[in-house]
Amino acid sequence: MRRLARVYLVLTFCLLAHAATAATEGDNAPAWSAVTLDGGDLAFPGAAKGQPSIILFWATWCPYSNVLMPYLEEVRANYEAQGVRVFAINIKEDGDPQAFAEERDYGFVYLLNGDAIAKRYSVRFTPGLFVVDANNRIVFRRKSTELPPGREVAEYWAERVTAALDQLITE
Repeated sequence: MRRLARVYLVLTFCLLAHAATAATEGDNAPAWSAVTLDGGDLAFPGAAKGQPSIILFWATWCPYSNVLMPYLEEVRANYEAQGVRVFAINIKEDGDPQAFAEERDYGFVYLLNGDAIAKRYSVRFTPGLFVVDANNRIVFRRKSTELPPGREVAEYWAERVTAALDQLITE
């Protein structure tokens, strides 16, 4: 019985420690560097150029990512004049992100092999979705939902991203 209690205590501590290190709203977004689709190097937050940003962790095989991306492209286009960029970080990939990106005409900054970055943001599932302000503070992090993949959940997340950006732009 003592051993079971110790195991429970250790597991509880580990879960709490993980939760304490997760990148959450109000935290500074972890800095990172990654390789772009064209082989260039990019470093964040410098690449944000002091403007609000959307960070998307995605995979070609993820139905949530696939349905969300057109909505994020619309958000990006609506806020382009304010300098907002979408950093689309590919993770957990078994497909061809280069071909995927070339088939779509999204104005995202695509980054490859982002699993280590996802870990720093405590992203375990796709899509991971964040809005980061001009001071590199996370103002929105996507939370789980029971909505199935499709238009409804994509619109739900896009509305939250839009609301976060609207608040940042009017501040």
